[in-house]
Amino acid sequence: MNLKQAALIAEIVGAIGVIVSIVYLASEVSQNTANIRAANSMSLYAERSETVRLLVGNPEIMETALQGFNGNGGLTELDQLRFSMLISHLLDQWELSFELSRNGLMFEENADVNFVGYCQSLRSAAVRDIFEANAASGYHRAAFVEYARPCFKTIDGE
Repeated sequence: MNLKQAALIAEIVGAIGVIVSIVYLASEVSQNTANIRAANSMSLYAERSETVRLLVGNPEIMETALQGFNGNGGLTELDQLRFSMLISHLLDQWELSFELSRNGLMFEENADVNFVGYCQSLRSAAVRDIFEANAASGYHRAAFVEYARPCFKTIDGE
């Protein structure tokens, strides 16, 4: 075997090594993406569970939330601020869920469930008003506003 043949064999072996490496890296990236999606879904679930625990575990906060959701009025200025902050927090969770899904960093079926869940639990005129105020101030990204706004369209006969 001369030097030319040895170089050709080395080139073929090198090309096979590159192909094997690319296949391995593709497999690792795919597995990593699945792990990131699972971690993001679990993180959002844990965050939402913590919010529910806070509400259920504190009757005063729950009462404030119910009064705010129902638009019964009678909230003190401090309770109005608490309600607004609670809703902004929930809207932030929803927007994060939307952004993760849109960027392929959350399982699609979780995103669909989150849309329905947030839409049903946040559908009130008071929440819509906070959402619209946040949207008008540029607090929420335009893509999320366009995505979430349909949830609020049929409130008060609109």
